[in-house]
Amino acid sequence: MKFNFANAIAATANEVNNKALGALVMGGSGGGKSFLMGTLGVKTLYLYALGEDHGPKAAKVNGGDNIVPLCFNYDDQGELLADEEGAPRYDAIYANICNILTQGEELKKQGFEAVVIDGVPELEAIIRGTDQWADKCKTSKGAHNSFSEGPAVNEKLRPIFNMLKDLQRNQGMHYVVTMTLDVQAMGDNGAIEAASPQLSTYAVAETVARQFGDILVVGRMSKGESVKHKIQFMSKVSRASKDLNGIVKKAINFTPRLSSVPVEELPAILDADLKEVLKLKGHSK
Repeated sequence: MKFNFANAIAATANEVNNKALGALVMGGSGGGKSFLMGTLGVKTLYLYALGEDHGPKAAKVNGGDNIVPLCFNYDDQGELLADEEGAPRYDAIYANICNILTQGEELKKQGFEAVVIDGVPELEAIIRGTDQWADKCKTSKGAHNSFSEGPAVNEKLRPIFNMLKDLQRNQGMHYVVTMTLDVQAMGDNGAIEAASPQLSTYAVAETVARQFGDILVVGRMSKGESVKHKIQFMSKVSRASKDLNGIVKKAINFTPRLSSVPVEELPAILDADLKEVLKLKGHSK
């Protein structure tokens, strides 16, 4: 079959020139990640894990009725209860996440313009609880191989990110995924000077960092007696892989950035408002 270069190039150009948000939002615990999710100003499907219900509550402070929470642990028939031994049904929860994210036309029909997943550590915990993940980490003799853990997580994590990209490509939606940071150093004003993502392995951190064109760090900053959540473009977030002697073998940086925006045009700090981020990106709506 003859390849239609014109159609393929036009489709790719449309994707490359897309100004919608596709962001990884990082911050310390209580640093304002969920608070920030309520600032897009559009109807947003807020996906979260059972036991993490503080997230949508915080998002609703700014987002109000625009924030529509949906817990991973519930499908359209109700809660995905534990099995007969009392263990969570992680395989069913993972399948439920994928099913939700492939309902692009229905989401658009219901008026959703954005999808939030809160967040990467919860997704990783679900994946690591599945039978499929355990099987991928077995040696030929049936023993657990810890060196396979990161690649096995990535094999199940990448499809979720691809589904989010499909929602943006096919339905024009924004998507945002949150990730908790372990903050090691902060300035006197609250600026995050050194932090690392709460992820199990370097391999997973490397995959996550490369999946997002937009990477934001949010945290509480002070000026005199005033304390506000701020997006911080000068933050330093990294994850290192060390050998048995503690020597760094390789490292990856989660550099705050916005796709299509030159780094020299980014402010050092920005009000914690995703509408302001969209203005920087040149998004028309």
